[in-house]
Order: sequence, then structure tokens, then C-alpha cells
Amino acid sequence: SRTLAAMSHFEAVEACITNSFCPYSFLKMMIGMHPSTCQRRDKEGNSLLHVAAGRASSFDGNLYKCSICKCTINSSPWYEHDHFLNSRYKICQRCFHIGSSSSYTLAHSVEKISTFVRDLIALNDKMASIPNNEEK
Repeated sequence: SRTLAAMSHFEAVEACITNSFCPYSFLKMMIGMHPSTCQRRDKEGNSLLHVAAGRASSFDGNLYKCSICKCTINSSPWYEHDHFLNSRYKICQRCFHIGSSSSYTLAHSVEKISTFVRDLIALNDKMASIPNNEEK
């Protein structure tokens, strides 16, 4: 596998799409830093929209476990501690106690692929009519 430094911007964003362990926030940051990447195509002639359309859905919550019960958070909202040093401390809704709500923020799981496709089309609505390498 290649390092991020050795990849083109397109390849780096493509890796974010295809890696189920990459949260949507990182993918969005990559697109924000290099929006022109959305107009490019890979060696097979596919745009990032085509790459995303071929992927299974994945929720950011699948990446996290509750710090208390160790369950995978999945598509449910979770609570994150507001203190910077404890940003990895996440609590599922079952384990969260209302009394401590002043130092926690409710976070929502994002479905990466459909959100990315929606964001790409919002950047350029004509992108949805561009055929892939198989003219589909």
C-alpha cells in the first residue's frame, strides 16, 4: 500500500471513500482542501461519484465503541466529552446519565456514502449525469 504522501489528491480521496475505517469528517476535509479533485477521473475513467456509488453504506458510529459498555455505536447518536483531552471518550445513549450532560455533546452518526454523494452533487449537480467508464 502506498503512503498518503505518495498519492495524488484523487487517490487520497478515493482511499477515504473505499476505507470503511475512514470517518466522513476526514473525507469531507479532504474534499474541502482539494475541491477540484471532484472533477477528476481515475485510470478506468470513473469519477469519485462512480467510486462512491459502488460502495456499501457505512456509518461513522461503526468506528466507535462506547467507553463504558464497549458496544459498537452503529447508526445511533452518542455523547462525546467536551474536554479536548477526552475527545475519544464516547458514551452510547444506553449508558449516558442525564446528570453529566453539561460536559457532553450529542454527536450523530453519519452515513458516509450517501452523504458524500449528496455533497458531491451539491458541489456540481451535472456530476450525476456523467457516465462511468462503462457509459452507465
